[in-house]
Amino acid sequence: MTKEDKPDKNALEAGVGEAGGVLDALRARQAELEIENAGLRQAEGERNATEGALHRSEAEFRNLFELSMVGSAQADPDTGRLLHVNRMLCEITGYDADELLGKSIAEVTYPDDRQACWSGLRDLLAGKLDVYISDKRYLRKNGEIVWVNVQVKALRDDQGRPLSRIAVIQDISARKKAEAVTRENLDLQGQLTKIAATVPGVICSFKLRPDGSMAMPYATAALDTLYGLRPEDVCDDARLMIERIHSGDTGYVLETIAASARSMTAWRAEYRILHPRKGTLWVEGHSMPQREPDGSVLWHGFLMDVTERKRMEAALRDSERLYRAIGESIDYGVWVCAPDGRNIYASESFLKLVGMSQQKCSDFGWSSLLHPDDAERTLKAWMECVRNGAVWDVEHRFRGADGLWHDVLARGVPVRNERGEITHWAGINLDIGRLKRVEQSLRDSEAELQSAQAVARTGSWRLDVRRNELHWSDESHRIFGVPKGVPQTYETFLATIHPDDRAFVDQAWQAALRGEPYDIEHRVVA
Repeated sequence: MTKEDKPDKNALEAGVGEAGGVLDALRARQAELEIENAGLRQAEGERNATEGALHRSEAEFRNLFELSMVGSAQADPDTGRLLHVNRMLCEITGYDADELLGKSIAEVTYPDDRQACWSGLRDLLAGKLDVYISDKRYLRKNGEIVWVNVQVKALRDDQGRPLSRIAVIQDISARKKAEAVTRENLDLQGQLTKIAATVPGVICSFKLRPDGSMAMPYATAALDTLYGLRPEDVCDDARLMIERIHSGDTGYVLETIAASARSMTAWRAEYRILHPRKGTLWVEGHSMPQREPDGSVLWHGFLMDVTERKRMEAALRDSERLYRAIGESIDYGVWVCAPDGRNIYASESFLKLVGMSQQKCSDFGWSSLLHPDDAERTLKAWMECVRNGAVWDVEHRFRGADGLWHDVLARGVPVRNERGEITHWAGINLDIGRLKRVEQSLRDSEAELQSAQAVARTGSWRLDVRRNELHWSDESHRIFGVPKGVPQTYETFLATIHPDDRAFVDQAWQAALRGEPYDIEHRVVA
């Protein structure tokens, strides 16, 4: 090796230095690559973790979607075509999943609800709504209508463009039915309230608790008119009502309540109350009890003011006593019969006369005491009178408790209502025994007079000036030569006078009418 071939020390050192620099650069690059590789490995791990989490999230969502107790659906944002549906939505609509996936939301929506549904979904897709919520109707596969609550949210991309619509659908048919029943009940309650306002009384409920306390859970506003209390005054505690009852009737009312509760039978009572503004009022109550689960007894019924009726009943009783007294003042008194002629009342004086009770006298029992010669005639005439609605006026004889026959004049008339229908027959029984005896005495006296006149050949006469009716005794008929039975007047009398005496007789008669004595002699034409 020549000197020239020997390496230059300086050049060698320079080359070594240059190689060391390259090596350092390589080491630095290697370190950078290792750092980059570590970052890539970390990123890969994070990506794998993210993908795993996403898969798990999707699986969880799918499980929630499928197993949800409400209907769920995913639909195309533009066409509304169903992309995914769960089991509950199939149950709600009656379609299976394959059938639903071929339909749009509009196709299962009730026709009358589609317009409102489209309008709401347009606002949702336009971003005017974050969530679209609506109660609407679906048409099931079998044609039935089902009410649902729908909540829809739009899924959007990074630019806010809608990718799909996610809907949660809940069957609310039961709720809608309950709401309809509630509305009907409210309507019915309103109608009942209006009806109750027209009822002349208080419609109410009354409760007797196991501890003996009382309440009126419900009462119409008429309670103030009847008791001077508001319904809220006695809703929980009815003591104020009990305190308003007349002291003489309180025990009676409480006993009727207790008896109804024991037997669970209808409650009815009439009692007095002391109204703070109206004074004493009469109240009539009716109600039916029912046993409550807590052991209470609850009555439903009504209370009404019967003060006027009580006043009229009292007046009627007074009137009955008055007319009964008047009837009893008449010998043999008064009687009342049903429209068909059956006796329903006879005064005490008649019952004493014949020795009968009212029960035996009722119907046609009275006829058993008629004189045999009068019985058939009287009954036949009475039934004919009942058929014709005529006035009853008959004389007959009854066998008395004393064993004697008593002459009775029965008179009566039909009592009719406003329609002209006979509701009763009313009349009197008159004791005509004394009259009959007087008549017989008169007949006997007249017979004796006729005999005396025949012996004395003297007649008698009587002229009813107002009626122009002339009555002659038998002897007068013989003297004037006029047969009995021919109606006589003053003119027929003048016709029997001798023509030469007629003017004289008439003048004497006219003077007698003026108060002068009538005492003349004249001739008759025999």
